Amino acid sequence: MQPNSHAPSAPTLTFAGAAGTVTGSRFLVETDRARVLVDCGLFQGLKELRLRNWEPFPVDPASIDAVVLTHAHVDHSGYLPGLGANGFAGRIHCSEGTAALCRIVLPDSGHLQEEEAAYANRKGYSKHHPAKPLYTEADAHAVLRQLSVVPGGPGAAPVEIAEGITLELRRAGHILGACSAVLRITDGTGGPRTLVVSGDLGRREHPVLRGPSPARRRHGAGGVHLRRPRPRRRRRAGGAGRGHQRHRPAVGWWSSRRSRWTAPRCCSTTCAGWWPTAPWPTCPSTSTARWR
Repeated sequence: MQPNSHAPSAPTLTFAGAAGTVTGSRFLVETDRARVLVDCGLFQGLKELRLRNWEPFPVDPASIDAVVLTHAHVDHSGYLPGLGANGFAGRIHCSEGTAALCRIVLPDSGHLQEEEAAYANRKGYSKHHPAKPLYTEADAHAVLRQLSVVPGGPGAAPVEIAEGITLELRRAGHILGACSAVLRITDGTGGPRTLVVSGDLGRREHPVLRGPSPARRRHGAGGVHLRRPRPRRRRRAGGAGRGHQRHRPAVGWWSSRRSRWTAPRCCSTTCAGWWPTAPWPTCPSTSTARWR
């Protein structure tokens, strides 16, 4: 992405989907030098949710440098053909298993879109004349050429996917190829930052799939973990001793069951300026998390 007057002064995270609902996973990461989309899913379920698939994308797809997929389920990958048809020309980074499944899932999704439009035209129940598919099977085959497999597993080195942004994939254990995405962001506004998007996590013990890779913090389906590197030593204001609670990162996530946003928590008031500022919005559907 070429620098412009609209580039953020600090890295930002925008919830373009999977907010207030569990489908349509889309997380947009923007810096002053790059724009990366994590997951590109379809909204599914009730009609008011499905209609969101037809809304204009929050940013010009042609301005997105890269896409990262956590796994191949349609609510995480199903809008890729539409994104490509509207101008996205960058690479789609994912695991080998996710790439293999996408080669099956996306053309099938495009075929179903065409069948549904043809059926609506035959029965005449659509208010659009003629009814058109969201995207076609040909659109799906075209976007598959943009897939780029990222090596995973122990010892795999992070891969640079855009200027100042590297990607590391960690096993998530949800389905074949499912991974959590670890983005390390370096820009001109401060020290390096780390964004972890867990994606959907599987069980620790499964008869077929290996469980999620060990990590310091994990969160539920679609969880987003924001953190910055921790200092080697951290003491509470006023000189707390060893009995003071260990400093923990501030984390916020949307709880669909409780229908509310859980605000960041921290054991110390001395970390102000290190984590996203509170209070957080009551609903992340239009929110942007900004690092200081």
